[in-house]
Amino acid sequence: VKTSAASAAAGASKSGGGILGAVMGAVLASTPLRILVLAVYGGFFAFCAAGIPNVKLGLALADVVPDDQYLYPYAKHSVDYYGSYAIYIVTEGVDFSSTIQEQRDLEYDFANTAPYMDIAEESTNYARYYTDYTEAKLIGASVCSSEVTFYEDKWKKGQDICATKSVADPTGYMACATTCLSYPVQGPVGSKSRCVFETNTETKVSTCKCPYRAILKPDNFTSEFPSFLKSGIRGSVSNALLSMKPDGKTIASSRGLYFVNDVFDIKQRVKHIKEARKVIKDSALVRTSAGGTAFAFDYSLYALNEQYVNIEETTVFALGMSLIAAFFCMLLLIVHPGTCLIVTVLIAMVEVQLYGLLAWTGLKLNAVVMVNMIMSMGIAVEFLAHIARAFMFEEGTRSERASAAVRTLGSATVSGALTTFLGIMPIAFSYYTYFVNYFFLQYVVILAVCLFQGVVVLPVVLSLVGPATFQFEDVAACGPPKAPAASAKLTDSRNTV
Repeated sequence: VKTSAASAAAGASKSGGGILGAVMGAVLASTPLRILVLAVYGGFFAFCAAGIPNVKLGLALADVVPDDQYLYPYAKHSVDYYGSYAIYIVTEGVDFSSTIQEQRDLEYDFANTAPYMDIAEESTNYARYYTDYTEAKLIGASVCSSEVTFYEDKWKKGQDICATKSVADPTGYMACATTCLSYPVQGPVGSKSRCVFETNTETKVSTCKCPYRAILKPDNFTSEFPSFLKSGIRGSVSNALLSMKPDGKTIASSRGLYFVNDVFDIKQRVKHIKEARKVIKDSALVRTSAGGTAFAFDYSLYALNEQYVNIEETTVFALGMSLIAAFFCMLLLIVHPGTCLIVTVLIAMVEVQLYGLLAWTGLKLNAVVMVNMIMSMGIAVEFLAHIARAFMFEEGTRSERASAAVRTLGSATVSGALTTFLGIMPIAFSYYTYFVNYFFLQYVVILAVCLFQGVVVLPVVLSLVGPATFQFEDVAACGPPKAPAASAKLTDSRNTV
């Protein structure tokens, strides 16, 4: 038999709960209805999950500015029509006088490997212009051949300096051979930096390829550099791209100017940033220079989109850590690891639903959305943990205990959701669409999903696979000696005697 206290509690549980308690009581008492609820929920979950691949990243200026403001057309057209950016590769901590080959290799690899680069022209940088300056000095006999060294320029690799042919010499053999031998910018006879003369065995057309460029040797590189910086427009441009050490001759850091074209959405920008950084990381300049660094940067493309490079991974990690913390916090209150695990799985499913719904509601993943999703973890715990704890202390069959838990705390859970909604409702009337979407709409979605998971899905799941009622005697058996009989009566209100 049950004690009078247990009977009173059971009677109160069955009579309370209002409409929600009555409806869920009917659902939980019927196996077909419970299966129907799970089927509907499974369809809704699949619908939400289907949106995950379509979630977009970002928060453009056009998303923030009201569409009746003068700034809006500029913001929208900037996103829709202007996808070009001027970016820099900043290099520092290297010996610039002895790594010209590596600097030029990085320039070429970056321009030809990173996506969306404009490669019609070489980049604007001091190394390119100082090479031109050196070669002009060498051709004009202002610099001796012993004062320069040669490096292979990937920009010139494959270029034929014997492009002109004549009627008298259609294969270009004689003219090309003469040009190749007399080309002023190449190493001495027998060196590896000589031009390569070749004649095609089938077409008999001759070519001369000379990808080598001249640059002053390290000592002369430094001593001649101040003169180069004052030599004209290229020296002035180079001076603007360099930071010099106090001696005015040694380079402290350099910048190379590049252009990125037709980058209109966040995923394209993130793709460029990731692959550009990989090119720099793998470059010989960075790998072989002790303490040397190089990085690509600008304010519009890199600085504003940096948050999106790892935002998906960061969001998953943050939610995962929050879920683990929630599990251990709930375990102390729900008092059963099995029930706690069920709640944790359902909270994880809530986050999957919320993430997928971003695509269906037109929201984009950004720092604000990530923070809102982390905060939704607390709302989900609030809506699920109390009902799960109540289930563990009710008696009867699983269905009866789940129904009693909803009758006991279902109305309070709904009231909590309603008061939270009233708290955010004024945001719905904000002049800024950004606040309406990312603070009102998203929180309405969070409240709806968490409430449905807490008062509908969780009781149905517990009615099917929930653990047995928690017994205080089990704890006493594993702990200190039993308390006196007077205190033992506390357990009689919930257990059969």
